Amino acid sequence: GGLRTVPQVIGKDPSSLRVMANALRGLGYDELNLNCGCPWKFVAKKGRGSDLPENADNLRRMLEAGCEAMPGGFSIKIRLGQKTSDTLAKRAELISQFPLKEVIVHPRTGIQMYDGVVDLDAFAAVLPLLKAPVVYNGDVRTVRDYAQIVGRFPNLTGVMLGRGLIADPTLAESIAAWEAAGRGPVET
Repeated sequence: GGLRTVPQVIGKDPSSLRVMANALRGLGYDELNLNCGCPWKFVAKKGRGSDLPENADNLRRMLEAGCEAMPGGFSIKIRLGQKTSDTLAKRAELISQFPLKEVIVHPRTGIQMYDGVVDLDAFAAVLPLLKAPVVYNGDVRTVRDYAQIVGRFPNLTGVMLGRGLIADPTLAESIAAWEAAGRGPVET
């Protein structure tokens, strides 16, 4: 009903990704997102989710398959790395070889899960290395959080609300009102 809906898949097998993309295109979808950021141990320990980018060859094969199977509509969601925050920076050149619709970046490591603070300095360092449009994801729970992110990173394509929207179902509406009001000071 007018909402942009993007199915998200997780895995490490290019042939399965192609099958899923074909099935989704058959259902009318023209976009597909590969989750390279899921931190859950039962996912990552099998080389999927946040562990997929740790293996450059596996990541390359998945990017190839996704871009071939969903041309113009393939994107990824990714973290800074599984155990360290430098993997995304190391893979940025590889990722930028593909015509991705967007790259959604959650600036934490997989082992952090959703704990600790997001690493905005590492995010700032990797942002210019990515050719695709970048969407920020992580710890946007208030209009103030959103304002700080778009203020520091004005060239973002978007901001994903995730758990912030679950905690406050009016968050998107509040952000839209702040945007419509001209991005003035945020009330506390």
